[in-house]
Amino acid sequence: MNERQLFLVVGFIWLSSFCFGAAAQTWNYQAYRNVGGTPQQSAMGDVTLDEKGGKPTFQMTAGQLDQCYQTPLDAVVERTDETITITIVPLLRGCGDVRFVIKKDGTGGRREVKAGSGWRWDGLDRGLSIKK
Repeated sequence: MNERQLFLVVGFIWLSSFCFGAAAQTWNYQAYRNVGGTPQQSAMGDVTLDEKGGKPTFQMTAGQLDQCYQTPLDAVVERTDETITITIVPLLRGCGDVRFVIKKDGTGGRREVKAGSGWRWDGLDRGLSIKK
């Protein structure tokens, strides 16, 4: 394979990642449970964003999840130069509005909850780092 052909192949692969959707991305996730009104670390798991087919879905795996997060959920994804924001579409009435703001370089992030017309960090270290 000559240099020009190699350049074309690499270019096609790069362009395909934008045209045909990105592969799923997975991050580590620290779950918490409420014990006497105090958050306590529970299972370590992960969260996955899958954008295949142009329809983003979010999946959480972390021990015993409440019914709001037990199945893949529709998501709205926004990207900046530094972050990926994944806003979960609530599955059931009573499931709170939640989003994850994750650093694109995979070094961290936070879980936010809807508070009035804005968002606020839930205050817990969720260990959101790229899963290797």
